[in-house]
Amino acid sequence: MAALTFKVGGDTSGLGRAVSKAKGMLSGLGSAAKNLAIGGAVAGSLAAIGAAFRGVKLAADMEQVAVAMEVMTGSAEKGNRAIEALMKFSDETPLNPEEVVSAGRALIAFGTDADDVVGVLRKVGNVASGVGAPLGELAEIYGKAQVSGRLFGEDINQLAGRGIPIQKELAKVLGTSTSNIKKLVSDGKVGFPELEKAFSNMSAEGGQFAGMLDKQSKTFSGVFSTLVGKFNGLLRDVGVGLMQSLKPVLKEL
Repeated sequence: MAALTFKVGGDTSGLGRAVSKAKGMLSGLGSAAKNLAIGGAVAGSLAAIGAAFRGVKLAADMEQVAVAMEVMTGSAEKGNRAIEALMKFSDETPLNPEEVVSAGRALIAFGTDADDVVGVLRKVGNVASGVGAPLGELAEIYGKAQVSGRLFGEDINQLAGRGIPIQKELAKVLGTSTSNIKKLVSDGKVGFPELEKAFSNMSAEGGQFAGMLDKQSKTFSGVFSTLVGKFNGLLRDVGVGLMQSLKPVLKEL
């Protein structure tokens, strides 16, 4: 196969300066990443660079979330406040930050007010934790019902299929028998307010899944998840600084 050659003309001084900057950044990543040591273990240079770039990835992902939140909430201030509340909620529960932010973002997109999203996630999270269902799945079902304003047979089947006693809870809310719920749903007589009340009852004191997130957070898996979340938060903080330093380099390249 013939060799492919390139001949580059013109002024390449800008590229040279960019490459020099990139080399300088890379040489400094090792020393910067040494601050990420946990339990007294100092990562090797390759591991440190890998951790530093993971921090940049986490920071870049969060930057994109912040932009999306600003658009959905109408202001950067409200969007950032929602993100801070979601991150704090994640720290208090066994839920990892990524799934919390993703579920919160989905709920806001479905119409939940940004200032109320943590409260909604707490009751949905209690139920999800109680039945072992992914938070994002339940948040999506809940959010879609919020948008449509009513429940459909598919919603009931999806919730019941995950082990949630939704017909029993709706029967309590509506003051009817469990066997009558599917007919009421089919007739369009069960709205989102009833679903919201059912989730609140299951999550509140005396409910079947009351305090499940708090209980799970005290298990080994819960404590370990919190530790991983905080470590990723540390990586993200370091990544923010590195990301801001790398942006001009990438633009020049």
